[in-house]
Formats: sequence, C-alpha cells, structure tokens
Amino acid sequence: GSPMTTNLPTDLSIEGDGFFVVKDGDDGLTYFTRAGNFTRDMNGTLVNPQGMVVQAAGGGAITISRDTYTSYSIGQDGKVIGVTPDGTLEEIATIGVMGFNNPGGLKKVGNSLYESTVNAGDVNGGDPNTPLEPSDDLIKVNIIAGQLEMSNVDLSEEFTEMIVAQRGFQANSRIITTSDTVLEELVNLKR
Repeated sequence: GSPMTTNLPTDLSIEGDGFFVVKDGDDGLTYFTRAGNFTRDMNGTLVNPQGMVVQAAGGGAITISRDTYTSYSIGQDGKVIGVTPDGTLEEIATIGVMGFNNPGGLKKVGNSLYESTVNAGDVNGGDPNTPLEPSDDLIKVNIIAGQLEMSNVDLSEEFTEMIVAQRGFQANSRIITTSDTVLEELVNLKR
C-alpha cells in the first residue's frame, strides 16, 4: 500500500519486496509482517503491537536502552544508530528482513502476521529464522523510518462488492418469502 508519514521513529515501512521478522517469546515461533508499527517495551526492546520481538539481522532482539542512549535513528539500510549521553554515535543493530520467492505462499495467521511455508520458498536457503540485512545480495530493500505502509484495499471496490452481495441476499430473501406464500396458498386450497 501507499506510505503514510507518522514521524514516529519506531514506525517503519519497507520499500521493496521484504518482510520484517518478529519472534514470539511465548512459543518461540518466527513470524513475518509488513506492518511496521513497532514500539519499545519497558526494557527498550523493539516489539510489535502483540509484544513479539523484532529481530535484528542474523537474529536476536534490538534493544534501544533508555539508560544508554539519549536518542536514536533508523537509516534506510536498517541500521539503528544510538546517541550516548556524551554525544557519541553507536551502531546498536540492523533491522532484519526476509524475502520470499513466492510471498503468496505464506500462511496468514492473523494480526498482519504470516508463517513461512514450503510454497513461499524463502530466499535464505530454507532458513527463515535468520533474518538478513536489508542490503544483502539475496534481498535489497529500503527501510523508511517515520512512516507506515497503509492497506492496499480499494475501498470503493469493496463497497461495490458489499452492495452486490447485499442485493443478492435481498433477492434470495424475497424468493424464499414468495415460495412460502405460494406453499401457504397450496395448503389452503387443499383444505
């Protein structure tokens, strides 16, 4: 979908074909998402709205500690740069991404999350648990901080489809009402 500027440094969007990698701490499963509405939890770890941990390139959490860094920024190459209290710049981590040969083969699990399947054919040689760097030879994307990718649903088309479905339901309802009336007349004629 088209991007929407939010100016929040943890809101991220991907330009190109790729997915952010998040890991569920409860079951340890790896999921993929294009929804970049991330926040920092109380420890400074980058998480999605469900509390799943955003993975760095090569794996692991991305922690931007409030005690260690006064501010931070995320570049198009996915590098998270922190500013220490004395003004020194430090590279904290690189946001991990994953690409798939057939993104349509991913399994939807809800909340804008997907699971890898054999049909998806990830570009990392069958290892979806190890996120890549955005500028890796296997996948080249730009990560844009301060904006979110919006839905690619065409509202006018969806409303049209809803009206067509509603009209079909009304027509079927009238047919049932008419057939009920005809059957009632037949029963009355027999008496």
